[in-house]
Amino acid sequence: MFQMSVEQALRNAVAAEQGAAAFYARLAERAADARTRRFFEAMRGVELQHGAEIEEFSRRVLEVELARAPSADIELAETAPTWDCVDHLSVDEGMQIALESETQASLYYDAMADRVREPASTYFRALAVAEAYHSRMVREAIDRRSARRPTLAQVVRNCVEAEKAAGRFYQRLAERAVHPAAKKFLHQMVEVERGHADEIQQLASRVLRAPVAASADIEVDTIETAPVWVTDDHLSVEAALRIAYEAELNAARCYERVAESLSGDEADFVRTIAESERAHAAMIVEVLRQTLPTSIG
Repeated sequence: MFQMSVEQALRNAVAAEQGAAAFYARLAERAADARTRRFFEAMRGVELQHGAEIEEFSRRVLEVELARAPSADIELAETAPTWDCVDHLSVDEGMQIALESETQASLYYDAMADRVREPASTYFRALAVAEAYHSRMVREAIDRRSARRPTLAQVVRNCVEAEKAAGRFYQRLAERAVHPAAKKFLHQMVEVERGHADEIQQLASRVLRAPVAASADIEVDTIETAPVWVTDDHLSVEAALRIAYEAELNAARCYERVAESLSGDEADFVRTIAESERAHAAMIVEVLRQTLPTSIG
């Protein structure tokens, strides 16, 4: 690193910011609640903007042409090897890696400031300050997340309300279906969702140590009650079922991520719900494979 040129160091900085943005984007996809997801999406935007600003400032103010590609020393900034393993990390583990990486980036830029001449030195010092601020943002997000762990009582209520909403969706489709086979399948899905809501409450009674929450909170929006449940009047059953398939998978992924925040019997309980949602998705796939020849009137 000591022999690195300004041009190479700046290229590394841009690549590091882009790598950080990609990391936050993947964490956003895995976040179970809307607030955490919005934070990761915002951090992705911050990193992308920061990378673009570095590149523009380098060319227009420092008047240097960046190196064509990042060097091996990029690992000294924000793109540590662990970032490639995000798909195998929990959201909390991802946040800890983000915190360590933002702190490492600040130290990296501060060290570079000591090894280059002005005006590049002042600019690298500014980058170090910016990364320290990013680190503080991540730390505050970690503290907020630790203070509001989901309770199983709330998770159960959210799951039940999501199942009921899914049942209403299938009921609306069944009322509009003109093909007998389509109508029969959709009515079956109404019963499946209704039965699933009952099963969730029965299972919860075995592990829950407190009453179920009185109502769903905002996190239910990330389960099966997403805007895609609102259907167009001219939507075919095939198209509607594809939407339902994606929503069932989204529900499964959401419950799996919620399970990461729980432990023991509670985590197993939520994982059981996730498995049921994947089974629902498989049912829909089977119908789609049969190429259901119908539309909604």
